[in-house]
Amino acid sequence: GRIDHQVKIRGYRIELGEIEARLGQHPDVRECVVVVREETPGDQQLVGFVSPKDGANPQPSEIKDHLRVNLPDPMIPGHIVVLADLPHTPNGKIDRNGLPTLASVLGQRDGGAVVADAENDLERTVLEIWRETLGMQAIGVDDNFFDIGGHSLLVVRMHRRLKEVLERPIALTELYRYPTIRSFAGSLTSDAGSAALQKGVDRASRRRESLERRRARAN
Repeated sequence: GRIDHQVKIRGYRIELGEIEARLGQHPDVRECVVVVREETPGDQQLVGFVSPKDGANPQPSEIKDHLRVNLPDPMIPGHIVVLADLPHTPNGKIDRNGLPTLASVLGQRDGGAVVADAENDLERTVLEIWRETLGMQAIGVDDNFFDIGGHSLLVVRMHRRLKEVLERPIALTELYRYPTIRSFAGSLTSDAGSAALQKGVDRASRRRESLERRRARAN
């Protein structure tokens, strides 16, 4: 029989085998494995790797919804990575050590999905903070923070950065209420303090442009 791997993440004891069993019950999943990755120091995350059945095209968000039916939030992988085939050892077992790094796959969008671009300075400013917090570049303004690797600790980190950069009070609960860049930015611009907010956005925009010019000169 299979020996379940027990890990402890953010205070929770988690059986990787239990998550894998639920993943394997998804009708479009042929093979699966769940591992713990710490590609940003101090930020351990569950990552699920799956290969699809012939002709199937499982989407990470759909797979997470499938898992949420039977598993608590701490057991939902921060990332679901779909690979055509999972690596195997010579004796036919899934090779956990042969799985790709998150950094090598986070820049790719599953199924060629379109990334919705930021449309104004506020969205661009928030987007840069998301990229900094999540450690990935391919983020669209309609992506749900919690579907692309976000979790409670990263929300706190992002909340702190947003207040610093935008120079205005922001309730932590707003990041849960508006989990996409578009919805969050929209909630801020409809706020009565939008004039003060714009000043913070303008300053952040000037800093970003200055940094880009320095990078261009360095290259």
